[in-house]
Amino acid sequence: TILPALGCPSDPNSLTAIAASGGFRLNYLLCSGDTSQGAQGTRPQLSGMFYPVSRTKVRDVTDGTSNTIMASEIVLPEVSLGFDGRGSIGNSIHSGQMTFTALRPPNTPVGDKGPQMVQGINEPTHQGLTVPAEIHARSLHTGGVHCLMGDGAVRFISENINTGLFQDLGTRAGNEVLGEY
Repeated sequence: TILPALGCPSDPNSLTAIAASGGFRLNYLLCSGDTSQGAQGTRPQLSGMFYPVSRTKVRDVTDGTSNTIMASEIVLPEVSLGFDGRGSIGNSIHSGQMTFTALRPPNTPVGDKGPQMVQGINEPTHQGLTVPAEIHARSLHTGGVHCLMGDGAVRFISENINTGLFQDLGTRAGNEVLGEY
C-alpha cells in the first residue's frame, strides 16, 4: 500500500510503485549518523539512531532528542533510469536504501553512492557494488531540507548550515554543544 504521507509533493518521482515486487519508493529516510554507512554486506555500528541490526533506544540519545535528526527528505531519481535502491520499501526483489548520512550538508553537490545506484544525466548518483553507502539529505525546495528531530519537531535545515554542525545533528551521543541553526 502506497502511503501518500511518505512522499514529497514537490518530487515528481515520489511514491513510484516498484511493479515487480509490490513495493514503492518514498522521500524520507532515517538517519544513520555522520559517516559512510559501510560497504554492502557489512554491519558497522553507526553514530545515528538507525542502522542495520541496531538496538539503539531513545534513552541512548544523550545529545537530546531536539538535537538529533531522526529522518530527512531525499530526492528520488527517475524510474526510467532503472532500479535504484534509494527510498525503496516493501521491495522483495532488491534491497532498498532506507537510511541517509549527515556526513555532508543538505543538497550537497557530492553525488549519492552505494549499491544498486543508477547514473543518469545530471543525476547525483554513483554506481558501485562495494562502496560504502552515502545517501545525502536533499530536496527540491529552495535552500534546504525538512528534517524530523527526535522530539517529533520538523525543522527546515538550511543547505548553508556548517558541515560540522549538521554532522553533530546526525549523531545520537556525540556530546556536542550545539548553537543556533
